[in-house]
Amino acid sequence: MDILFLQVVLYCLLFTLLVALSYRGNAINIIYFYPKSVIDKVVEFGYTDYKTIKRKKIIFYSLFIVLMFGSLILIVGLWNEIKDFKQAFIQLNIFLQSWNIFDGLVMDILWTSNSKKLKIKGIKDSEYIPSVLDVIKKRIIFIPVLFLVALILAKIIVLIC
Repeated sequence: MDILFLQVVLYCLLFTLLVALSYRGNAINIIYFYPKSVIDKVVEFGYTDYKTIKRKKIIFYSLFIVLMFGSLILIVGLWNEIKDFKQAFIQLNIFLQSWNIFDGLVMDILWTSNSKKLKIKGIKDSEYIPSVLDVIKKRIIFIPVLFLVALILAKIIVLIC
């Protein structure tokens, strides 16, 4: 079980690295994570445009799907040598639900609340820093979605590993 904990930590670090590389010290680079009202203001202020935001969002989520889901297939299927669908599904859920909690607590709450570099000139903190209740609601909605992702990835692992 110790190795699984380490793998989950590494998985969350991979996600953090992906976000950090997308962020590159400028909140405008990851504005697609912000509420629509903030995005509209940023465009209105002339900091960026909708086309650029859409392009950066597509790039991020394409990399997210390849790296985050691909790494799960490699970790569970090859590193952990899981061949059984049920065991793969259980392990995948451990990774995905742990990431869901990590993303909510660390990225959505701690990072946005404490990073001065995420502030955008002309935008109040309260407009983009989510409340704990909002984060909990969002993360609860992700639970069944991640169960479905785990089902699909478990099937892939059983088929290819």
